Amino acid sequence: MSKDLIEISRLLSESTSIPAELRNHANMFLTVQAGAELGFPPAASLRMIRVFDGKPILSSDAIAAVLEKGGIHVKLIESTREVATYEATRHPLHGGESRTERLSWTVAMANEAGLTRESKVERLTKSAAKGVDVAALAAKINPGVWDSYREAMLRARCISALGRIIAPDLLAGVYVDGEIQGSDAPPMNAAIAAKVAVAALAATTATSAEQADVRELVERLAGVSQRRELDAVVSVVQRAELTPDSRKIVREAYQAAKARVVENESMDQSEVV
Repeated sequence: MSKDLIEISRLLSESTSIPAELRNHANMFLTVQAGAELGFPPAASLRMIRVFDGKPILSSDAIAAVLEKGGIHVKLIESTREVATYEATRHPLHGGESRTERLSWTVAMANEAGLTRESKVERLTKSAAKGVDVAALAAKINPGVWDSYREAMLRARCISALGRIIAPDLLAGVYVDGEIQGSDAPPMNAAIAAKVAVAALAATTATSAEQADVRELVERLAGVSQRRELDAVVSVVQRAELTPDSRKIVREAYQAAKARVVENESMDQSEVV
């Protein structure tokens, strides 16, 4: 398996459609190897995992996938710019009672940890020496990912903390963006997700036309949030003529889109109640 990953890593690292830091064979191998240890194929690993300072950094979707693979049902209860709440239920493998945990991560907790621009400005104001132009210094503090992608970052911190509570055996040594100093990064958008997916086809015999079709399908799936949108893309996928390698990549994108739709439906139901 390691030899296969080494060859796949070499081929993928030669692609110009992937982020610059992955155009290095060693960096690419660390990423796909980290994904393999968590049960992800190479294409999924490129979309959901980054390696920072030798440690795997996962998206909130990837953390949820790891938990689901381990037999833990994860449900998103609430997601706003102020709070993210998840609930997770673990069913024992050999009988016994199920265990359910619920956890919230709030913007107040993010401020207390000094993650937002607002909290950094506040700390600067309190610690500044007398006579220092605080306003001028504060103006140099640019908004970070916690300011631009607050909902996504709250979800990531929440599900990571909840996962460690209910399944420390599955998430040992795994982190989300920002938990390691300097590892903050914006979530991958639909266009980049599509490029990464198509880059995985470099190791196959897919034609350029087929790669273009896969890019379009993955990009559309990455932007799906409602069931009607998912159904519309599925109908296109069913008519597409794709090789097994291409269909596998599209299937992975479909599974991620389906998970988002289920989460949104769960949230809608909880709001009605």
